[in-house]
Amino acid sequence: MKKVCIILLITHLAMQATALSEKSFERFFEIGVSPSVNMSSNYFKLKDFFKKDVVFDLRKIADEMPRNGLKTAVLFSAPDYFVNLNLKNGWKFGLMKLGIEGDMRFNFSKQLFDVLGYGNADMGETIEEVGSISADVFYYFNTSASFKVKKFNISVSPSLFVPVAHFETNDMGGSLTNKTDGSLSVNLLIDGTLYSCVDTKPIFDGQIPEFTVAGLVKNMGFDLGSSVSYPIFDTLQVGGYMRLPIVPGKLRHAASIKASMSYTVESIAGVLINDTEAKFEPALSDIEYGTPTFKISRPFRMGAEAVYCPFNNWLTLSGLFGFGVKYPYTKTPKGYVEYKFGVVASVYNALSVGLSTAYLSQVFIHEAELKINARVLEIDVAVSAQSPNFKYSFTGAGLGARIGVAVGF
Repeated sequence: MKKVCIILLITHLAMQATALSEKSFERFFEIGVSPSVNMSSNYFKLKDFFKKDVVFDLRKIADEMPRNGLKTAVLFSAPDYFVNLNLKNGWKFGLMKLGIEGDMRFNFSKQLFDVLGYGNADMGETIEEVGSISADVFYYFNTSASFKVKKFNISVSPSLFVPVAHFETNDMGGSLTNKTDGSLSVNLLIDGTLYSCVDTKPIFDGQIPEFTVAGLVKNMGFDLGSSVSYPIFDTLQVGGYMRLPIVPGKLRHAASIKASMSYTVESIAGVLINDTEAKFEPALSDIEYGTPTFKISRPFRMGAEAVYCPFNNWLTLSGLFGFGVKYPYTKTPKGYVEYKFGVVASVYNALSVGLSTAYLSQVFIHEAELKINARVLEIDVAVSAQSPNFKYSFTGAGLGARIGVAVGF
C-alpha cells in the first residue's frame, strides 16, 4: 500500500512539475520565421538525378509508370514571418503572420511515356493529351486570437491575401517521330494563360513592371479560419476546424502564351550512353495581353480533429480528418479529402520529438520533427518523405523540409 501511495505521489508531483515547466517555457512575446519547401513526384526518385551517370530505361519507365501518368508537386511557404503575444489569462494573439505561398503541379500522361519507351505505330503520330501544368502563388497576411469560453477553446484567424499569379494550360499536345534509323524527333506544344497582379508585358520585354500598393489592395481577398475544441476528459479533446473563403482575390492582367519545344536526336541509344548530343530548341510565339478580371480564392478546408494526452503532455496523440476544395466558387472546383495522424513525445516542453503521416494538399507526407525550446530561443526542424502516390511516398520520390526559429521572452 505504501508503494502505491508513493507511486501516486510521484506521478502527481511530476504532472505538477510538467504544468509549471510548460508555463515557464512559454514566451510572453515572440517573433520568428517558419519557411517550408516540398517537392515530390509519383514515380522518379530524387537519387535518380544525383548520380555520376544519369541513365533512364525508357521501356522500364513506360512499364512502371502509374496509370494516371507522371504527377509532380512543388509547394512552398516563405519566409512565414510571425509575431505572437501570449497572455497569462489564457488569451493568445497572433499579431502578424505573413509570407508568400505557392502550389505548382506538373502532370504528364502515360501515353507520352509509352511512346517514348516503345515508339509509335505511325511515324509522326500525334499525342493528343501530353499533360497539364498549373500554378498558384499568393501573398498572405493574417492575425489570430485564441481564448476560452467556459470549457470551449476557440481560435479565430482572419486572413488577407493578394493573388500574385495563376497559370493554367488550356491545351498541351505534341507529336513524336521515331524513324527506323534510330533517330527521334519530339515536338511539344503548350497553350496556356498566365493571370497576374501586374502587367507582365514589361517582364517578357526584360523590364521591371509598374505596380502600386493601392492597386494590390484593390485586388485583395479575404478568408476566415477558425477552430473550436472541447475537453471530453482531462486527457481527451475533440473539435473541428474550417477555413472559409469569403471574398475572392482578383487578378486583372492576363497573358495568353503559346510555346513550343523541339527535341531532336540522331540516335536515342546514343543519348542513353552519353555518346550522342541532343538538340533542344524552345520557342515562344507572340503573346496576347488582356485585362480580364480573374477571381481566385485559397482552398476551402473543413474537418474534425482530436488530441489525446494520456500522460499530461509527456505524450500527445493527435488525429485530423476532413476535406478541402481547391478553386471554390468557380466552374472547376477540385475536391479532395485530407487527414493527419501524429504522435509527439515531450520532456518538460523543452525537447519534443514527433512523427506523423498525412495526406494534405493532395500529397502523402510522412514527417519527423525535432523541437528544442530554451524559452528565449526555440528551434523547430522537420523533414518528410512525400509523394502524390501513397506507394511512392515511401521510396524517396519526394522530400520536404521545414525550419522554424522563434525568439522572445
